[in-house]
Amino acid sequence: MIYAIKLLLPTLFVCAVAYLALRVSFTALLSKSEYQRAWVVLVLATLIGYLSHTPMFYVIGVGLLALFAGPFLGGSMRGKLAAYLLLIVALPPLSWQLGGIGDINYVLSLSGPRMLAIVLLTGPALTLMSDKTYKREGWVLMLDASILAYQLLKIVLMAPHVSNTGILRMSVESGLDILLPYYVFTRAIRSEADLRFLVTHLVLGLALAGSVGMFEFVLRRNLYSELQYVYGFKWSLTMKLMRGDFLRVQANTPSPIVLAFEMIVALGLWTYLRGQEWRRFPVLLVYLGFTCCLLFTISRGPWIGAGIFALAVLGLRRLGAKTFVWMFLLLLASAIVAKAMGADEQIVAALGAVFGSSEQDLTTINYRRLLLDTALALLKQSPWLGVPDYASQMQDLKQGEGIIDLVNSYVAIALDTGVIGLIIYMIPYILVFRRLVRVPGISLRQVAADGSGSAGWFAATFVALMIACMLTIFTTSTFASIPILLLMLLALPIARLTMDNRPVDVLLDLPPDGPIGLDGLPFARR
Repeated sequence: MIYAIKLLLPTLFVCAVAYLALRVSFTALLSKSEYQRAWVVLVLATLIGYLSHTPMFYVIGVGLLALFAGPFLGGSMRGKLAAYLLLIVALPPLSWQLGGIGDINYVLSLSGPRMLAIVLLTGPALTLMSDKTYKREGWVLMLDASILAYQLLKIVLMAPHVSNTGILRMSVESGLDILLPYYVFTRAIRSEADLRFLVTHLVLGLALAGSVGMFEFVLRRNLYSELQYVYGFKWSLTMKLMRGDFLRVQANTPSPIVLAFEMIVALGLWTYLRGQEWRRFPVLLVYLGFTCCLLFTISRGPWIGAGIFALAVLGLRRLGAKTFVWMFLLLLASAIVAKAMGADEQIVAALGAVFGSSEQDLTTINYRRLLLDTALALLKQSPWLGVPDYASQMQDLKQGEGIIDLVNSYVAIALDTGVIGLIIYMIPYILVFRRLVRVPGISLRQVAADGSGSAGWFAATFVALMIACMLTIFTTSTFASIPILLLMLLALPIARLTMDNRPVDVLLDLPPDGPIGLDGLPFARR
């Protein structure tokens, strides 16, 4: 416990510095009291993460915090959704296995995010199920079917290899991790102001993670990963990762690459919230913080992803939506043709020249190329529904830790579920992307009369962010907070694109004189 307190004190110092430094940046989006309440919840989450001592007490503490945070952040449903997004990126990756009965080893692996889903999202989901007041568009139902079909396909393909208890466990975990958050966030958001309120809380949680990451770089010490000693629970392969003489920061995530992915999402969401004011110092300060933390992770794949986001934003400032999309598709097709013709060797050599400062750097770049080549060869043997026991055929890719690291989300999906699974997985992103680029007025050239609240501004920033994230996961596995952040890339645009079909007075039971949005109207009465 003494060691945990020693780790806690500098983290609380980071919380205090971040609270003061970000106050001006975020109080343009939240009222003073809303900003303070969000930080109270973040500090309580930090205390629970460091002082719970055992995974069981940690999960119970997260549940109690969730019960408190929902009403505390304001409004019945809106507060619960804000608390979920705020905490989902603020908690360390601990989990507690509920004890089994008889021959059952364990009933369920209960993590912080799953406890948040149970406490904060179950009630809103039941309320939404009884709401018949808005039309469900056909394209949204197609998205729903694709999301559900992919989860079912994974379970069906695993069924021959696991027990009935394992199938039930996978179903519950899939529901808590993906289906429940997707259902609630695609249907609960009823106004632009509520959307911005929720996104602001997510960005605030990411801002705390970024602040911890920058402080770790200065201290040359990870503040969260050493909690593994305290809890006796291992969530990462090593306590500290170095790149040369530099510490790779990871804050409360299990890996630097996860924190780097979070920073890309943070940059995109911050652009949506305040990108039109980027010249103002408080806005630039937040951009600078996210960028510095991203650099300090020393994760080259996300670096490229962030560069792609910047290029996409510039492209949407200079080009029309149709021209931009055609250029993007042409570049994507060129990359596929280059890989088919073996021209990717030149690309790997170029990446090595830019990022390969040591033999270890070159090895990791080549490892990703060999992984892709090996996976494609295996998929040719069994393309449609994945490769059974593919790990036994990839032993030459085993790393020093004794694992085969599938550092490519598309490779992992294809090996697990085949081309059919990969297509089903991609359908929602393709449909949402297509809808976003067809939004009237999509452009970053100028701010519309209603500022960043315009549909065009939202569409442009999310198009750029979606491109960046979907290309970034080509260089990393999808784990920890990455799946829920990818899910938000679908859920938030769906909510925004279908907002006109949703009566605003049905679900958000705030008083008529409740919190006021940026346009001067109460959040619950638009």
